[in-house]
Amino acid sequence: HIEAIDKTRRIEVVQKNKDFEREMKVFAEKEKDYIQKAKKDSQLVFDVPEPKRQPDKVLMFSDINIPAAGEFLKDHRKMLVLVKELSSWIGNMDAYSKGSGERGYWLSSYDGGPQVVKRIGRGEIVVPNFSACVAGALTPASLRAALGAGTLNSDGLLQRALIALGDTQ
Repeated sequence: HIEAIDKTRRIEVVQKNKDFEREMKVFAEKEKDYIQKAKKDSQLVFDVPEPKRQPDKVLMFSDINIPAAGEFLKDHRKMLVLVKELSSWIGNMDAYSKGSGERGYWLSSYDGGPQVVKRIGRGEIVVPNFSACVAGALTPASLRAALGAGTLNSDGLLQRALIALGDTQ
C-alpha cells in the first residue's frame, strides 16, 4: 500500500518540478529584461519574487546515503527507507566512507534529533530532526552470518531492530 502512495506522490513531484523549472525560466527572462533596462535607468527596482521550490511529498526511498538523507530531512519531518534486502543496506552502509561515517548517522537516526551535515561540495545542511525508519527483509542465514561477523551486535544496530520471523511451513 505504501509503495502505491509513494508512486502517486512521485508522479506529482515530477509535474511539480516541471512547473518549477518553467517558473524559473520566466523569472530568469524577467531578470534579464530588468538588467537591460537598469543599464539605462538606474532608478528601476526589480520587484519580481524568485519562485520557491516547495518540499516534495515523497517520503520513501529504497537507497539513500547520509548527505542525500540530510538534504531531504532538512525540509521534511520523516523518512522511510524500505529496502528489499537489509543485508545489502548494511553492507553498503559504509561503502563510501571506508567504515567510519554513515553507520553512526544511521544509528543516531533511531532517536532522531538535530544534525548538521557538512560536505565540501554541498556545503552545510542543518537538519532539525534526523529521524528515519528503516524496514526490509533479512534471511535467518544472513542474520546469523552478520551476527557471527559481529557487524550487527557490536554497536547497537541489532538492539534498535524489531525482528519478526515468518513460519517456513
